[in-house]
Amino acid sequence: MNKKIYNIRIAILCWTDSEDMDVIIPFDIWKRAGIIVETISNEKNKSIFLQSGTKISCTNLILDVNLSQYNAFYLPGGKGAKRLLESKDNEKAITNISKFAMNEEKKWIFASSQSVLLLKDLNLLGDKKVTCYPGDEEYVGKNFVDKNVVYDKNFVTVRAPFYTFEFALFVVEKLLNKQIATNVANDILFSKH
Repeated sequence: MNKKIYNIRIAILCWTDSEDMDVIIPFDIWKRAGIIVETISNEKNKSIFLQSGTKISCTNLILDVNLSQYNAFYLPGGKGAKRLLESKDNEKAITNISKFAMNEEKKWIFASSQSVLLLKDLNLLGDKKVTCYPGDEEYVGKNFVDKNVVYDKNFVTVRAPFYTFEFALFVVEKLLNKQIATNVANDILFSKH
């Protein structure tokens, strides 16, 4: 396991009913790789319940953190993904997601399954290719690519929780390097086959 900590920061934006695997698996893999990972609650409390009932305590509340300090935002999927657009209290999150999406040279946006629809609703996809949860392909339209993990410019998207290991390791490879991703994969006995 990697013991070095790199000066790369990922904010996992969490809300009630985020998909459990989408939050927990990338968090663990990115920490193992030496990336600084923080869970940011987009709710009024740090403690939230994920989609399957797992209770987590987030690192910070979104209102208490300077989001520009992060290199990447990760938007997990799940039923909670649509909450971002439903609440009027989410202006800070939406503004910063938009800024990151437009800063293709320095910032990253990672999104899983249903969260890709948020990017579409916020008109942030442009001509970027993405994947999405099965059944949402028509909504995503011309941006959709039929792959498990799709990388285009500063976006990395993943189809569904089943592919979260592959996605998280791909992010390690992009942000750090292939050898670190391979080391983490070997450490957890991950194989694509």
